[in-house]
Amino acid sequence: STLDRSSAASDVYKRQFQHGARNDFGFTGSAAYRINDFLRIRAFGEYSVNGERNASQGYLTPIYPQSGYGMVLEIKFNDYIELHGGMERSYNPMKRKWETSPVLYPVIKLKR
Repeated sequence: STLDRSSAASDVYKRQFQHGARNDFGFTGSAAYRINDFLRIRAFGEYSVNGERNASQGYLTPIYPQSGYGMVLEIKFNDYIELHGGMERSYNPMKRKWETSPVLYPVIKLKR
């Protein structure tokens, strides 16, 4: 009957998409200290309360936000070009461990 088919479809949906909590909350922050006119150091971090459970049991695994922290040194060459580099430590829920990776990127300001 139609009722049995819709109930079966609902059960399939629940098995595929209801593995873990989708609700999450967390904290994020950043603090910087200007050493001089050309150097600044910045610490940053974020914490996802349900991130590990959502990523390891949910269907949003590759894109779900996780916990991490790091520090970057910002070098200002002139009013338009900066170079930021440092290290970031983030939690990989698929491997269930913390991983450290380098951070290096240029900043180009088109308007001042």
